[in-house]
Amino acid sequence: MKTARASLAALLVILLAAVLTVEASPRLSDAQAAQIIDSLAATHPVAAADLLSTGWRHADAVSVLETHADTTDAGVLWRLARSRIDIGEAMEDQDAAEPQYELAIDEANRILTVNENEPEAHIRIATASGRVALLKGPFSAAGLVKDTYRHAHLAAAEADSMPVAYYILGRTHRTLMAKSGLARRLAGLTFASDDSIAFYFKKALHVANGKMIQARVEYADYLIEQGILQDEARAQLDAALELPLRDEHDEAAQEKARKLLTKL
Repeated sequence: MKTARASLAALLVILLAAVLTVEASPRLSDAQAAQIIDSLAATHPVAAADLLSTGWRHADAVSVLETHADTTDAGVLWRLARSRIDIGEAMEDQDAAEPQYELAIDEANRILTVNENEPEAHIRIATASGRVALLKGPFSAAGLVKDTYRHAHLAAAEADSMPVAYYILGRTHRTLMAKSGLARRLAGLTFASDDSIAFYFKKALHVANGKMIQARVEYADYLIEQGILQDEARAQLDAALELPLRDEHDEAAQEKARKLLTKL
């Protein structure tokens, strides 16, 4: 009992230290990642993977889960899918990243064979399908766009605290509305609408309590592009620049925000 309590206490100390470190500097150093792996991987692989993922050490997270966790477990499968998507998104050669996205889709689909209502599975399929659709061209991969749209809606329906689902829906509508109505009809993607773009970006920000850099910047970019609500666009960009980095794409989004501000 004393050993178990000591182990739990040590775990809590490590978790707290890691979280505080991530808040200060999102990317974990090699030494920090090694500390988490050495201390947690064998006994608490899911906790270790979550910390590594939060610290942008996605390949390490995959390695920990594949080595120490039950890869038939739903919680492990969606975490594997999460990290594979993050690995793919960080790759400069996105064509080479496609296998990562395909693996993520496969792992998430394995969850749905057991629990068709798992929001974490739906959001991974939506994200990975969207990435592959962008690689192939949305109007050349209409099936993947529909998968993105459907699974994002399912994720939002099953977990209304998942802002990324609404963000994906906003981006999907915006991407499709950039093409003509004829192109959308020919591809069978007639669900897209202008009104839905701002609606879903604002919904994402509401659910995220405003703490979503990319949604703020994407929404502002859309407003600037449309030539509307320029004061609102400026407010969104200013707020985005005040937020701490959480996602690996946040830094690029903040740089985009600075450039957009010069247009206002």
